[in-house]
Amino acid sequence: MADASIGYAELLRSHKDFRRLWLGNVVSFAGDWFNTIALYTAVQALSSNAQAIAAVMVAKMLPPFLVAPLVGPLVDRIDRRLVLVFTDLARAACVAGLVLSYLFASIAGLYASTVVLMALGGLALPAKNAVLPMVVPRRHLAVANALGSGTWSAMLALGAALGGVATQSLGVAPAFLLDGLTFLLAAALFYGLPSLCPPGRSSGGAVGFRNGLRYLSSHRYVLVLTCIKPTLGMLGGMLVLIPLLGNGAFEGQSGPLFVGLLFAARGLGAVVGSVGVRLLDVSEPAAMRRAVVGGFAIVGVSYLALGRVDAFWPAAACLFTAMLGNNTVWVFSGTLLQLEADRAYHGRVFAVEFGTMTLLMAVSSWGAGAAVDAGIGLSTVAAVGGVMGVAAASVGIIVQTIFEASLKRSAALRLLPNDAPSGDLHELARSRPGLEQERADMKQASS
Repeated sequence: MADASIGYAELLRSHKDFRRLWLGNVVSFAGDWFNTIALYTAVQALSSNAQAIAAVMVAKMLPPFLVAPLVGPLVDRIDRRLVLVFTDLARAACVAGLVLSYLFASIAGLYASTVVLMALGGLALPAKNAVLPMVVPRRHLAVANALGSGTWSAMLALGAALGGVATQSLGVAPAFLLDGLTFLLAAALFYGLPSLCPPGRSSGGAVGFRNGLRYLSSHRYVLVLTCIKPTLGMLGGMLVLIPLLGNGAFEGQSGPLFVGLLFAARGLGAVVGSVGVRLLDVSEPAAMRRAVVGGFAIVGVSYLALGRVDAFWPAAACLFTAMLGNNTVWVFSGTLLQLEADRAYHGRVFAVEFGTMTLLMAVSSWGAGAAVDAGIGLSTVAAVGGVMGVAAASVGIIVQTIFEASLKRSAALRLLPNDAPSGDLHELARSRPGLEQERADMKQASS
């Protein structure tokens, strides 16, 4: 049973391993975004071709999808603490590659270093998602996910802003070097975590990627949960609209300042959507599922409205509410997946989720840009995103209706008393791997 009543400060104070994980994420997330401005500046200094910038987007989005078949089994086979430490140490080395590529004016080197950097990011995020249920009780997962998502959103804005200041004042190479230091600090923080061996490793079960796909195919509800964030990825093309809206869509309100304001509105919505969900009375999985549907509805309505506004500030308000809904979906879908998926498969499940999401983000971004280049208006592109968001909410209602009976049965079985017949527990254990761990967590929560 989830517990949304605990505060963020209390959560950090009472769970030291989660506190260390969160601090490492603060620094690591800042590093993820710190080099963004420096990278774009470096590429533009070496090439005036607009496709060079588009290639940076591809280099950032595709690697997590390509490495997913390798990442998932690694996270489910190796001590996850070591995975986190190695990932950030390797990313620091990749930043050194960015510095050398810039100094030697090698745009190919910049792309190659970025690809490896983002591939390592594709390893880091599934590992962090898999670690979270190991350092936080089940009843606090929703709050922990809200704090993590809010932290990511804040670091997106702050890390990029600090990276921009560093690039402007110090230059590209020093900005890259500072970025490398953030990854080294994060690795040091993760090193202080206890051993976090995957639950399935001691059982001797298969941990191959195909085995993970078979697990998903045989657990349809977990598969549905795994598809939620990729569905958000299909709306990633809306990001292409932000610089276009801020650069000429509204008379008298055009230029970098207004592009920045639109991104700020989006970032603020992400923070409120991530952190503000704790204020909702969402402590049960059924309520979380309803919140996911509601979040998609908010996203859809916001983009439909964006397609009809003709002024700057209403457009900023639409982006704010869209990200509020987006991050509501993000928090609760992630929590549900951590609760429902067998922990022995978490690495592979989250690798599939993240890799598919980034692939769809790349495709939708490319498609939105191609649509605008083909002469399709910004309002039409935004409206298409709105229709997709509303459609996702509608599909969510249908899926919940289909699974409602089995979900209620699963919830009832999960609450079986300790003296329940062994045959019932045996049957449940076959259908719900990880049941013993769940029941142990629940016993700890009740005590």
